[in-house]
Amino acid sequence: MPLRHKNSTQWLTRVALLTGFGLALYLFESLIPRPLPWIKPGLANIATIVALYTLGPAAACIVSMLRCVLGSLVGGTLMSPSFWLSICGAASSVTAMIIVRRLGKKIFSIIGVGMIGAFAHMLTQVTVAGFLVVGDEAILILLPSMLLSSLITGLIVGYASHLIVARIAPQPASPLPVHESRRGSDNVG
Repeated sequence: MPLRHKNSTQWLTRVALLTGFGLALYLFESLIPRPLPWIKPGLANIATIVALYTLGPAAACIVSMLRCVLGSLVGGTLMSPSFWLSICGAASSVTAMIIVRRLGKKIFSIIGVGMIGAFAHMLTQVTVAGFLVVGDEAILILLPSMLLSSLITGLIVGYASHLIVARIAPQPASPLPVHESRRGSDNVG
């Protein structure tokens, strides 16, 4: 359940912070060497998942789309084929995560939501690359290995998101009263 906010300024500030966090993760992961061009950890998606779980679906959409646009501006790839692959993948990913979060609360944990998001992102990118960028559906031969890698990275991203959300989400009150010990007043005997 999203956190309650006192006003729209607080909500907007948190969205901006998560967007900046996602952009920083995006820039960090661009420095990590990749064994294969399509295997990318997707660490920036942590910010989107945290936004979804703490601020709601609208915030998740804003964080995801702004991160793609700002990352492309910083990387000098705005309106290039890689930008369109990124924005299409991000749009499908955040849409899938919102649907799964809303309809599958009893089935999918935050880790499962992260895996679904990564899967949707990769499936969309391969489809867009195959039909619009490369112009050949032969790229779909790579789909099984790409989807497997997306599930693994989605698991890692989902777990990292779980750790963050668990730390920042309000904790339910303990059903048992917590008593402070009174030093010196406990008599034994």
